[in-house]
Amino acid sequence: MWIMPLRMNSSQSDSDTVISLKHVGKSFGEMVVFEDISLHVNRGEIVSILGSSGSGKSTLFNIIAGLIPIDHGDVIVKGTVGYMQQKDLLLPWKTVSANVGLPLKLKGVEKEDIKKRIEEYLPLVGLEGYEDKFPFQLSGGMRQRASFLRTLMTSEEIFLLDEAFGSLDSITRGQMQKWLLEMKRELDNTVVFITHDIDEAILLSDRIYVISKIPAEIKKEIDVDFHKDDKNKRLLSSKTLQLKQEILRYL
Repeated sequence: MWIMPLRMNSSQSDSDTVISLKHVGKSFGEMVVFEDISLHVNRGEIVSILGSSGSGKSTLFNIIAGLIPIDHGDVIVKGTVGYMQQKDLLLPWKTVSANVGLPLKLKGVEKEDIKKRIEEYLPLVGLEGYEDKFPFQLSGGMRQRASFLRTLMTSEEIFLLDEAFGSLDSITRGQMQKWLLEMKRELDNTVVFITHDIDEAILLSDRIYVISKIPAEIKKEIDVDFHKDDKNKRLLSSKTLQLKQEILRYL
């Protein structure tokens, strides 16, 4: 969970682009994570950053969220950012309502207004009736939905999801992927998704950036241009297998 103030330079950024990285470099001591990374995310897209573990994907997210500085290049973010990591990071001693409402409390929102927002959104994520439960009383998928809702309370504009479903079993993961697509239709926000799962990237994405191991570079930008209106149809599409074979050549 993270919220950033608006960072925008409109003279340098197209009106439809909400995230832009141009020739960005980042090192930690002698370890060069990347020297020249450029990518963009348009408003309303789901964009995946696909690569193996240790390829600098989370470093990119930390840069976009403003958590770490860059060595050189330009970073433009137009809007507030909600950052959801692989672990749900729910506070075990707080109820679902208290966990979900924490970002609003930190912003100084009035208690009654927080309650109204929670009551409005809990049905949206399928957690109505669970507001007084504690995290240990929830399934893995329900915990991730609670974490997602807390991220939504942080920002309704841009979501950064870092291996958000990576810790779930395959059945629950598939359910959460479909659920995410439903939430995207409801909220019409912008989602950037880190994953090392090719099938997941193909299912969810409008575009995919395939990233190499460090020193990382963008190996390929892929427009996933089939079944955009119903991405669930991609699960059984022959085009998915063809695209997967293409992606494997770059990993």
